[in-house]
Amino acid sequence: MYTRSKTVRQKARRTGLVLSIAFLTAGFFMGCTMQISEPTVSHHPRMQNKPWLLHCESARTYDELPQKVAGADWRNWVFAKDAQGQLINVEGKLVDGFFEVAALLTDSGQMIEPKRLAARELCLNTLRSIGGDKNLMLGWAMVARAGEKVNIPPVYPEEIAVTNKITRLVIFGDSLTDSGRLKQRLRIFPMKPYWIGRFSNGPTWPEYLAMATSLGIQNHAYGGASAAKPDALPGVNLYMRSRDLGQFFVSGSIKLQISDYLGGTLKNGKVEQADTTAFLIWAGANDYISKEPISGLITTFLNSPEGKAGYKRVVERAVAQLDLDVRTLYGAGARKFIMVNMPDLGRAPIVLQNTTYKPKDSATNDAARRIELARRLTELTRYHNQQLLMATRQLREELPASKILYVDADKHFQLLSGFSESAPLQPRDFGYDPAGLAESLSYRDRQLSLQQPCYKGSYLGTKDPRKLCTNPEQALFWDTVHPTTLTQCWQAWKVGGDMAAAGWIRPLPDHSAYREWCQTIVDRVTMESLEGFAPVVYEAK
Repeated sequence: MYTRSKTVRQKARRTGLVLSIAFLTAGFFMGCTMQISEPTVSHHPRMQNKPWLLHCESARTYDELPQKVAGADWRNWVFAKDAQGQLINVEGKLVDGFFEVAALLTDSGQMIEPKRLAARELCLNTLRSIGGDKNLMLGWAMVARAGEKVNIPPVYPEEIAVTNKITRLVIFGDSLTDSGRLKQRLRIFPMKPYWIGRFSNGPTWPEYLAMATSLGIQNHAYGGASAAKPDALPGVNLYMRSRDLGQFFVSGSIKLQISDYLGGTLKNGKVEQADTTAFLIWAGANDYISKEPISGLITTFLNSPEGKAGYKRVVERAVAQLDLDVRTLYGAGARKFIMVNMPDLGRAPIVLQNTTYKPKDSATNDAARRIELARRLTELTRYHNQQLLMATRQLREELPASKILYVDADKHFQLLSGFSESAPLQPRDFGYDPAGLAESLSYRDRQLSLQQPCYKGSYLGTKDPRKLCTNPEQALFWDTVHPTTLTQCWQAWKVGGDMAAAGWIRPLPDHSAYREWCQTIVDRVTMESLEGFAPVVYEAK
């Protein structure tokens, strides 16, 4: 009797503990939801008379350690000034979350040519003047008001004058696209050697695209964002569920990014410049690889794709939500869209890292296990891309007057990684050293060649140079899932090239000229040099 009562009391305590954890977790999640919404421009009367100013993103790169680890951290924003120390005022108006620049002038009224290159040069000169003995690097050059933590992408007069082309791009995505927004929110990671909060060792592809095309770019992407809100698959326990929801409430989804954009950025929730604005969506990987570290779940997820806990159900939910996201933007007046598919997860270094996946044949050979994992992830990727292409075709049919590009990032990444020896361009033609980080897996008659990551540390950063590869400027992958800044530059080339082929923007430079430009920026980033950083390929005409 005593034993039974004791057991009942212990069970009750355990139940109470679980309930307490659940309530605390729910409270935490509810608190985190307050952090999801982006800050927006204030319409309070006290802000209306404050001038708009040129705002420069910067980061310190100097490190006093004898052995420096490349990268840039300690992100900061500074207001641009001229040689006499006068702030640079920006006159114009807000339209769809972009600032249409009419004039640049100093506090004393001296006029400055309102061009994108001129604005970047003002930012560069400002950073040089305040850097002292510490190098400062420049990221975005935006428009903002003092006392307001909202940075607005500018569009300059020569770009506004273009009526038959796309002049501005609104982006929704995850860490492959994030230009420092998650770091700005969390203030924790990614740390150096990640570059100014990017999940890479340099600028991300939207920044390269902005520099190469003079597009005004509004980037809403957050690292960790999912295509669809996580659901509770069979076999998912409280910890697993809490982990997925924790990531969701920190990073949110594409739906939440769009909701913030419609509710906080647009006037009356409607797009005013639909003819010259394109909307790009790129997401999906986080819906799948979030299962990877959890022992057991990844096995069921991949080995039984048709089952209730298999990947097909998750893929279909993710793509259905992306389809709905486009329809939501269409309802707000958007007419031009870009859907980007998913690069092959089976070729990412995450395959080399995994220790939890177990094939159906219970192979004990680790090479065989990883080869099978890669095959399963490739199947998942193909299914996602097939579903996304079908959804894109259906959207084209059902949304009148819409134009939707389908960017094949999967095929593009295959080209960069050397999927075919007969391809006209090989990895070396893009600036890579394919042998430097290559790792071959072999088991019986099955073989697989993968690229190791350049950086083998965590998002919290490192000061240990041994965790970095020798030539990061020639690597394909930065960490286990994210590409290097060189790969980011080529992703911009792919997106820009497809936009140009559709007649939305003018053509980018040819392959050789673009490679030289990419390499210039990549070299400056990895050598931590400010001089000559972030040139543009050409000025808008």
